[in-house]
Amino acid sequence: MHIKAENGLFVCAEQGGGLNGFERRDALIANRVEAREWETFTEEEHGDGTVSLQCANGMYVCAENGGGGPVSTNRSAAGPWESFRRFMSTDGRVQYLCFDGVHFLRVRTDLAQPVVDATGVAQGFTFRRLNTLASLTERARIRGSMFTARFPMSLGPRPGQPSNILAMVAMPFLPQSEQDAAFGAYLDRGYTHAVSGPIVDPGGNHGIYPPSDFTQADAFNRYLDVLERGSTRGLQWIHFVKPDNWTLDEVQRELERLYRQPRAQELLGLVIPAGWEPGRFRLTNAEWGAFFRWGRDVFPNSAIGIHMDPDQDAPAGGDDDKRGINNAQAWANVTGDLHFWLVQNAGYTQGPSPIATPEFVRNFTDQFNVRVRGSLKDRFVNGYAGWPTSSAWGPGQPIKVIAGEYAAFADFWRDWPESEARRLGDLAIAAGADGYLDGGTVAVS
Repeated sequence: MHIKAENGLFVCAEQGGGLNGFERRDALIANRVEAREWETFTEEEHGDGTVSLQCANGMYVCAENGGGGPVSTNRSAAGPWESFRRFMSTDGRVQYLCFDGVHFLRVRTDLAQPVVDATGVAQGFTFRRLNTLASLTERARIRGSMFTARFPMSLGPRPGQPSNILAMVAMPFLPQSEQDAAFGAYLDRGYTHAVSGPIVDPGGNHGIYPPSDFTQADAFNRYLDVLERGSTRGLQWIHFVKPDNWTLDEVQRELERLYRQPRAQELLGLVIPAGWEPGRFRLTNAEWGAFFRWGRDVFPNSAIGIHMDPDQDAPAGGDDDKRGINNAQAWANVTGDLHFWLVQNAGYTQGPSPIATPEFVRNFTDQFNVRVRGSLKDRFVNGYAGWPTSSAWGPGQPIKVIAGEYAAFADFWRDWPESEARRLGDLAIAAGADGYLDGGTVAVS
């Protein structure tokens, strides 16, 4: 993560860390206009309400003598002096209390140089933590697991069992210690992206999780607290906005004010405005387009995506076909506001065996292979059948086609093996998919 101080500049561990604060009062200093390697920190949570700040070179920030004096960046391990109690305001600003229980980390705006020391005594939230992945290109390298990773979560289809689903959407309902363990298990698989939302779900995903409504200000900020814990560990959130059966008017009226907050803007780097599954052919092309335009307006710095019902080929519905809107036209009407498509396939999960059939594997991988005539990649890259080759990325830059959902239903409800989901994700990448979100092992470039 990056840390921005109250003077509007980024905090830097000079030389990437390793300096003695008694000898170099500027070991930690808030004077950088841009955030690069030395301005990057990892916030480690200890499970007792305290955190440590690790510099780019692996050394830890230390409040010498437990607080009240200079700050060093040269500790190889995190002990009491390297542990801070973090206080967070409702808008996401933070303050770090030192081990002595009296002094806070502070930017010395009263000095010639804005060094950071441990002499603050007044209340006030003086830092903001920012996600380190700023570019849309990096965000769109999607690598994650929707509902196929396993972990003995206390909530889910098989509570407490090793075969239970590691569901990131359930994180807001878990105690922090369980969240920490779940984040660790997820990141250990090499995943960089996770799903969240919607913030209103009265059904609790078919009754498996508690009903949710995070629309009140305090509840929404507690929700963002959870996302921030993942974000500071390096996760990118793919956020599904529209609750089931809501209209765009309802989303604008009830949710827009929350999503326009700076903290939400920082955390929600990839957004699915129309939600999980709006209903097979239920939304018209005009309604799809309205959701995407709204998403681009409310989340101007985020990558905007689409997720449709299984095997739906285009964002169209209602009487669009009678109005002459074919698949190519439907996509052409909306791709100017889209960065990626989370493709959902049902052939494997509706099959008879937990091992995908050769026929499914062939059909599944072919859709991502640009050399297969009529594949999804051929259509978006080469314009087959009149499909658009431009997108929100710019003219001549096609939408990213992601292997979005291909095993989650069977893994969640039928306990099919996680290993097969990961194999399918790897096969999708080998064929030419731009990412995966239902399990995999390989890196996404």
